[in-house]
Amino acid sequence: MKPEFVFFLVCGAFVLVVYLAFEVLVFRLACRLARVDQPTAGRTIVLTFAILIADVVAGGVLGGLVERAHAAGGFPLWEAGLVGFFLGLPVHMALASVIHAKMMGVRLSDAVGVWFVEKSMKLGLMGVVAGMIGVVLLVQRVGG
Repeated sequence: MKPEFVFFLVCGAFVLVVYLAFEVLVFRLACRLARVDQPTAGRTIVLTFAILIADVVAGGVLGGLVERAHAAGGFPLWEAGLVGFFLGLPVHMALASVIHAKMMGVRLSDAVGVWFVEKSMKLGLMGVVAGMIGVVLLVQRVGG
């Protein structure tokens, strides 16, 4: 095998492990904050993969339908991405909550609560990162 391909595989595996560790950490913290029994790390990894696969399939189907509807209606495609994102949130919530409830044996209302806490944590983290980038750009513009 070529060294570039091996390097690509190692980098891909590293990114996957970091992403999986982040998802497991956030999910377990969301379970704790929502006062739902925390699954083991192994079950959380399996749950994360199951939700990821189901979300990719559902998001792909939904995204394709929204893009075709926008193209047929003559709307710009950037709107299709925005509409697809907001239509995808309840689909993701339903899938993630049902999978969590069935795999972990918790009530569906508790699984929805965990989903809301998890999404709030991720949105807050994205807001902090965006704010830090904004401050860095502002300081560069003012200072330079």
